[in-house]
Amino acid sequence: MNKINSYCYLRGNIWYFRKKIPQSKLRYKKKNYIYKISLKKLLGSKTYFKAILQGSLFTITNYINNYLEILLFETEVLTLEELNKFTSDLLKRYESEALMSENNYTQELGTRKKKIEDMRFLILHIMMI
Repeated sequence: MNKINSYCYLRGNIWYFRKKIPQSKLRYKKKNYIYKISLKKLLGSKTYFKAILQGSLFTITNYINNYLEILLFETEVLTLEELNKFTSDLLKRYESEALMSENNYTQELGTRKKKIEDMRFLILHIMMI
């Protein structure tokens, strides 16, 4: 099994997002749950392959993980359906805000994408305090 980070791993020829969810946060689960979902399914084939070519899967999985951490911190209990919907909506928002179709770090430093990533790290820093 190949891994980019602890939240993104390769199984077969497909990259997956994976996160351990405590049982206290999921309704109808009696033990900790490993939430796994195909990034190809979440992103759609075209965006998935574009993300692989652009090398942005690491950024995408960190984005998902960070917002899931916030969601789990703010909510008492979720269902798997709510978790799936949140993840799917999150990626739609990420795609529209980060302009994944024009993700070129070497030529476009200082773009909207960098601002979004800076805001994400700021939120994480505030949460850690």
